[in-house]
Amino acid sequence: MAHPNSHLTAALERAATGGRLTPEEALELYRDAPLHALGEAADAARRRRFADTAHLATYIIERNINYTNVCVTACKFCAFYAAPKDTEKGWTRDLDDILRRCAETVELGGTQIMFQGGHHPDYGVEYYESMFRAIKEAFPQLVIHSLGASEVEHMAKVSGVSVEEAITRIHEAGLDSFAGAGAELLPERPRKAIAPLKESGERWLEIMETAHRLGVESTTTMLMGTGETNAERIEHLRMIRDVQDRTGGFRAFIPYTYQPENNKLKGQTQATPLEYLRMIAIARLFLDNVAHIQGSWLTTGKEMGQLSLHYGADDLGSIMLEE
Repeated sequence: MAHPNSHLTAALERAATGGRLTPEEALELYRDAPLHALGEAADAARRRRFADTAHLATYIIERNINYTNVCVTACKFCAFYAAPKDTEKGWTRDLDDILRRCAETVELGGTQIMFQGGHHPDYGVEYYESMFRAIKEAFPQLVIHSLGASEVEHMAKVSGVSVEEAITRIHEAGLDSFAGAGAELLPERPRKAIAPLKESGERWLEIMETAHRLGVESTTTMLMGTGETNAERIEHLRMIRDVQDRTGGFRAFIPYTYQPENNKLKGQTQATPLEYLRMIAIARLFLDNVAHIQGSWLTTGKEMGQLSLHYGADDLGSIMLEE
């Protein structure tokens, strides 16, 4: 772990043994620390946290059910949505179709449903209540880990209720936990560049903090490679860590890379595989209050998924049956 910059070496050693990094230290390490030294420190932090199971990586079998692609938000990086008036491309699954997919999930050994879709202009709290209640009644063994702060903001507006009421109602109807959907990039500049119609990063975190306070845990994510700076990536982590200090409600951090096909943003991903590994490592070291760091092998490939387990990740997410 030796490095000619002794302060970097000291920061790595401190973080590896549980000490807290400042955002400034995290940015310098992310930019300048030797890759293997960074990975070694992150792996040491993971092994210290999971001392009894350090030789294991976790995963689940789940199904990501996209219930509609109709969306009013029109994020530039999205290859999925259709505008509300686009009757040719827009679609919505009915309840029978959704329950059939849940049944297949159970038959294949799945344990979790990720219910995700567009911000449909007509779907308020009532829609999600009915769907979650029907899924739980038919398949009580399935965990419903779904939606995110953006969907909560949208459904609350459609139904004319508070965010607190929306969260309480869908939780009572069967939602077990929130996904990190919609986090994208939390700092203002990159968020406005790629998702100008979404709520602010501060508002996204505020809604998640409300959920945590109401007893609903969540994960949190980061979309890498749309033109954000290294400093903005670290600022994203800082914003998450500050909320986690208050709530403890984020179960996992999941960075993933921008996929440039079939969307308005186009271009190419600006997050290389090595940058991705560095993010996994710095997240393990900087997010000292988030238990799980997930390697996103679905977007980076199996080889990067394997390597992420040596750079601080302890989980590989899901064997996804559908997306």
